[in-house]
Amino acid sequence: MQEARRIAAGGEGAGFWAELWLRTALRGALLVAVLFGLYEILERTWLADADLEVLHKLHLARGLTSSFVLATWAFLNVRRARLERDRELETSLALLEERVQARTRELEEARAFTELLFDTMRERIVVRDESGRVVKQNKAAREAQVPGRAWEIETVEVPPSASGGGLVIEVQRDVTETRELEAQVRHQEKMASLGLLAAGIAHDLGNPLASLSTELELLEDERDPAVMRDSLGVLARHVGRMTRTLRGVVDFARRRGDDVTDVEIADAVEDSVRLVCHDPRWTHVQLDTRLAADLPPVTMVEDQLVLVLVNVLLNAVDAMSGKGSIHIEARHGDGEVTLTIEDDGIGMPPEVLAQAMKPLFTTKGDRRGTGLGLAVCERVVRAAGGALTLQSASGRGTTVSIVLPASRGKRHG
Repeated sequence: MQEARRIAAGGEGAGFWAELWLRTALRGALLVAVLFGLYEILERTWLADADLEVLHKLHLARGLTSSFVLATWAFLNVRRARLERDRELETSLALLEERVQARTRELEEARAFTELLFDTMRERIVVRDESGRVVKQNKAAREAQVPGRAWEIETVEVPPSASGGGLVIEVQRDVTETRELEAQVRHQEKMASLGLLAAGIAHDLGNPLASLSTELELLEDERDPAVMRDSLGVLARHVGRMTRTLRGVVDFARRRGDDVTDVEIADAVEDSVRLVCHDPRWTHVQLDTRLAADLPPVTMVEDQLVLVLVNVLLNAVDAMSGKGSIHIEARHGDGEVTLTIEDDGIGMPPEVLAQAMKPLFTTKGDRRGTGLGLAVCERVVRAAGGALTLQSASGRGTTVSIVLPASRGKRHG
């Protein structure tokens, strides 16, 4: 049995086959020797006086008998090995079939689970072939699409295989609620900026109005023309100050909108500084602005860029102990505009820097921060095709880099 199994398995090298041949040859030789011995006994006992013709026939019969016996013996050996090999093959095939059936059941169960998982996913998943024909889609994709929803589509290409061409997997995510939440957060941030602007305007108008009121009270009983002329000059200066403030507000509001346009970096920086400069903490902050003269515009919603800059500037002021300096620099190259806002505040340790742009993370406390400012800024910049990164260390200030693609509609040298 072991020998047949080893033969069926293909042997075990030259040594095995040499040993098998030698053993088989010795057995065959022994069988022939026994046969020849029997013929020799027959010839010496019963046919000792036989003539040459009888002996010749005896020798011929001995040769044929030996050949027949050897052939029969070889046939029986081969047949025995073949039968044992067939039994081994049948056993192996039965075992293999059981394994194949078990594996098939496992694959069917895995496929059923995959199909169930595929159909229970909320994302719309569509698989297309090279010609764009839909070859598979999940339950969410088969259902009628609700109008008015915002979808974010991500495609994954599956390279061609030996069994077929390439495929394209489309994953469509419903981001309506996320966009609405982001819009609400941006609106809240915008309202906070407008509230800051309104407070600053009230402050800028309050002082001239108080001076106007005082001068007018003094003029009620004044009769000296020279004093009245001096008072009129004071009134004119205060009115001019108020006019300049209101004109700045009008210029600021004139560009406001929710449409994607070509935004001039200098205008966005100017508007952002105009908003935050009314904060009392800004009084002892030195601002250094270095903007390249030939900056190309960027394509995005101007309000959103101003919102990003205001958040970054307010964070910079928060990081200062009553005074400090902020450097704003803008440069361009390789089709991109890079805005850098650097402060010399307290900076951030590595564990804070790693979470600074995560939603709801804040070090300002519940009353001073929501933890949404930088997270919203990063998402706004990314949606415009850019990137926002932070560099900071404890005691060494913080540098915010905003990289935005330059507008294709306007080229600068």
